[in-house]
This record gives sequence, C-alpha cells and structure tokens, in this order.
Amino acid sequence: MRISTSGPSFHSVPQRASAKQTARAQEGSAIETMLFGSVRPKVLDAAHFPQLAEQIRWLNRQKMRIASFVGDKDEEYEIVLAEGMNACIDPHGKIYIGERLISLSDQALLAGVLAHEIGHRPKTWKKLRQGHGLSREQLLAFARDEEAKADRVAGRSLAALELDPQRLCTFLKRTGNFEKQPETYYPADVRVAMIIEAYEAQRTRKDAAKSLFPGYQRATDIKNIVDESKKPPPTPRRSRRLGKTA
Repeated sequence: MRISTSGPSFHSVPQRASAKQTARAQEGSAIETMLFGSVRPKVLDAAHFPQLAEQIRWLNRQKMRIASFVGDKDEEYEIVLAEGMNACIDPHGKIYIGERLISLSDQALLAGVLAHEIGHRPKTWKKLRQGHGLSREQLLAFARDEEAKADRVAGRSLAALELDPQRLCTFLKRTGNFEKQPETYYPADVRVAMIIEAYEAQRTRKDAAKSLFPGYQRATDIKNIVDESKKPPPTPRRSRRLGKTA
C-alpha cells in the first residue's frame, strides 16, 4: 500500500537512488565476472619453481615494453605465477600466468598471451563497471568485442616486438580460448584473422615510418625500452672554469 504525506519525503529520493546504484553495481559485477571470471587461479610461489626464473624475468621485461606500447605504466600490471595452462587478468591489473603454460611455451607465444591480457587494460573500465542497463545478450556482445580488442593488441604488440604471431594463432586454434567461457569469444578462426590483420597493419605502419623518418627505429622500437630504475647513474662531468680574456 502506498502512503502519501503532506510534506516532502526525505527518504524517497535516496531510496530510489540506492536501488539504482545497487542495480548498476550488480550489472558491473556481471561484467567483471564475464570478462575476468568468477574464480581466480591459485597463485604459486615462484621461489618453488627456480627452473622458470629466467622465463618470468623475461616476461616482466616484455610487460614493461607492452605496457609502454599501449600507453600504460609498467607498475599498473603485475605478473604472478599460477596453476594450470591458462592466463587471465583481474580488475586490478594482476596477470595470472599458468606454470604449465610458461613451461611448455616459447617466447613468441608467451609474449602474445601477455599482450592479450595487457590489451584488456582493466583500469580503463571504471565507467563500464557502473553498468548501463545491458541485457545478457548485450553483455556477451560487449565481452566478445573486448576480447577482440585484446587480440588486436596482441597482434600489434607481436609486430612491435618482431615476434612471430603464428605461435599464438596455433595456440588459439588448438585450445579455442584462453579461459573457459566460450560465449565471450569469437570463433578461433575469426580471432586468428584479427590477430594477423593487426600484426600486418602494425608492420606496415612501422616500415612506412622507418622509410620516412631517419632514426625512427631506434627512437620507437619497444625492444629498446629499458627499466630506468636499473640504469647506472650518469657520471658527473667536471666543470672547467674559463679564463678571462683581456
């Protein structure tokens, strides 16, 4: 039963706003679950896997380069060793890479997987997490487009790193997807086509720029990016006083 009052209600507007905020939060949670998964893989202590130490160090160097390539900061992402053969990223930029995946993969595949996860750029999704009244079908379509965006980043990053995209494409054809949510992905052959298209476009762009601008290769090649914190400090120059002229 609806009860009316002669004066303004100080609770009606906040209650409606609260209900709306709750609905948006629920939808935002659904978006995150669809894109990131509801269960994170179990994190492993990398110290117990010394045989993977060099691969993990290499992955962290590529993380810095790929993050720079997409316009993000290295510290926005963190690589952790996890159980299994898959890879995924959480809303905070933590990238879970399976121990078996690292053990059984070469550098081209690992870089492609890493670039795909960084390509999600989850910290740019603040507004999307608030929800926009999307149906389940619309959420699935959004998730597929988001995965396609990450695949294109992977293709472009592999071209920038001068690594073969075929290893990633073969992996996709064999497994179908990185995670166990097939509805949120386009078919593997479509994803492979997008990766190759992005790879070729980046190579063409890079080759054209090199021919037009001397020094472009050295100035823009992400393989030349180094961790500034690990560079030795510059050697101070000794000042030389000039004598006065008569």
